[in-house]
Amino acid sequence: MLKDTLLTQLQTVSEINSLSKVGRLLNNPLKYAYAMYCRIFYYALRREGIQTQATTFFGDTMNVLLPAGTDIYLTSGKAHDSEIRLSSYIINILKENDTFVDVGAHFGFFSLLAGMIVGSQGKVIAFEGGIDTYQVLHKNINLKANIQANNKVVSNIQGEVRFYQFPTAYSEYSSLDIEQYKDTDWIKNNPPKATIMDSIRLSQELKGQDVDMIKVDVEGGELEVLSGLSEYLINYNPIIIIEYLSPDRNNQSHVLAAQYLVDRGYKSHVIDIKGEVKRCDNLMEYMKREEMESDNIVFLR
Repeated sequence: MLKDTLLTQLQTVSEINSLSKVGRLLNNPLKYAYAMYCRIFYYALRREGIQTQATTFFGDTMNVLLPAGTDIYLTSGKAHDSEIRLSSYIINILKENDTFVDVGAHFGFFSLLAGMIVGSQGKVIAFEGGIDTYQVLHKNINLKANIQANNKVVSNIQGEVRFYQFPTAYSEYSSLDIEQYKDTDWIKNNPPKATIMDSIRLSQELKGQDVDMIKVDVEGGELEVLSGLSEYLINYNPIIIIEYLSPDRNNQSHVLAAQYLVDRGYKSHVIDIKGEVKRCDNLMEYMKREEMESDNIVFLR
């Protein structure tokens, strides 16, 4: 059965992720040495990424830029604990012929995973605002007939917006709002480039489509994405997954995004190690208790 096979293969990602640095080196010495060379020497000197290929735990060959894609390159998956649990949840819940929307797709890991699950009659719609990042995403989905990628920002505006793009090593932090990073040390040496980008509202983009699951990971722009989905949510009830940060990470926008969904009849749920969800109404207390900086929260009606 596909689901059981994928969950077994995902367990290998978790096992590699749990290794120490020495353990990862011993697990695959050549790949680990190359990844460290890209991070410590090449990127430090050139300030640009190196494009290479990785094999995902579900069997796709995927282009990534190092050092940003180091976890996928070394473990065959998105290796943060929250991302492993999210992968489990997607495998458990998403079905053949479903429609999956990936807002903030980056290099396309979750788009590719979803595309494999929903099959040829299903659909994946991916959005990525970063120009360089989108080029890698496009290479990854170019031959996938059931995945559509868009180099557009998703917000509550149909038009043009100012989008901040970070250098390769921090490209996952590209966002509409960089105020949240003002107290970090890394931003001083890795300033973003402000670019005017096309922006769409999901209510208009998804009009008439019955979407099953929407993943939103846009580094503080979650409320804007959800505000642009308001008309759609009147008639449809997709599963919505958003990244949620701890208070130490300037999470005000995430708190507002979560409340926006609660006000529209959604209930918040956390994902356990088996990829199953349980109701959690107090996300702040949950983050504090589990000592997590970030997690993916599932909202269900």
